[in-house]
Amino acid sequence: MGDPVSSGKTRLKGDVNRGRTMYRLTVLDFSLGMPGAICTLVMADYGAEVIKVEPPGGDPFRFQPAWISWNRGKKGIVLDPSTAEGREQAIELAGQADVLVESFRSGDMVESEYS
Repeated sequence: MGDPVSSGKTRLKGDVNRGRTMYRLTVLDFSLGMPGAICTLVMADYGAEVIKVEPPGGDPFRFQPAWISWNRGKKGIVLDPSTAEGREQAIELAGQADVLVESFRSGDMVESEYS
């Protein structure tokens, strides 16, 4: 028998989420485009559960070749803020999330149909 470290057969003991510092966080991502997507991508890479919220027509940045990379590792949901049901679902999800990320102009989310 050889040394387990030099033979490459070592196993981490303990928590399987070691190094995944955000694994207990739920992030609700209302952002559109690259900046918010990259922000929440990093959170997903560190173990957060990220839920990408898109309008009925989808994220207008889906045509970008890198969009799929920016949004990997995330769950997705379509919500229509112009309907009572869509607003209710958004408010319920926001109440369960630890972090909410949006990329609207200052005050737009407060004035939007989500409020």
